[in-house]
Amino acid sequence: MKIKPWILAILQIQILILIALAIFGINRLDEISEKLFNTNKLLYSQRIDSGLQKISQLAANDITLGNKDAPISIIMYSKFDCPYCHEFFTSTFHELDSLYIQKNVLKFTIRFLSSSKSEDESLIKLAYLSHEQGNFNNFLKLVITDRLFSAGELADRLHLKLDETEINISQTSKEALAAGVHRTPSFIINGELFVGNRKMKLFDRKIKELLNHSNKSARPAILQ
Repeated sequence: MKIKPWILAILQIQILILIALAIFGINRLDEISEKLFNTNKLLYSQRIDSGLQKISQLAANDITLGNKDAPISIIMYSKFDCPYCHEFFTSTFHELDSLYIQKNVLKFTIRFLSSSKSEDESLIKLAYLSHEQGNFNNFLKLVITDRLFSAGELADRLHLKLDETEINISQTSKEALAAGVHRTPSFIINGELFVGNRKMKLFDRKIKELLNHSNKSARPAILQ
């Protein structure tokens, strides 16, 4: 049976309409997907910014080394079983200490994140206790240099009692994760987050940039 030309024409038009609708639908789906992606990205960015702003504020019980009125602030998130944290403390930290912390330019805060090891919670408590008693440098030496990770031995060597402090370790970890701190070490330099280990070159450059900007801002305006 031969199909009449006008029927073929109608079928062709319908096929073209279906193809056009399909293409339009795909484009619309792509457009909607892109809008959803951008919206989610914006919401995530806003949440991270809000979380970062929150954890950039120093708490009364923070382990902060140096002058608390220093213009530059670095907050480090660390774990006891993190090899990159150990690398930082055995090299870069000493340079930061001699060049900036001891010269009242930098205040350096250390926050410890919880891990799967039950011993770490006791070590974190000992870190805070040693800081409260002005003995944190000895604690750091025993852990970093002597690689002493037994909470009992550390407590004996530093004459500390674990039941003398209450630290909300899980809350610290939760707030850090909400701000984008998803691995250690991570650093917040005057509110800017750097995830992962960094060499002295970066710290030196950022500190000098911030000091230079601070000095320019402090200059009195010249009246025209």
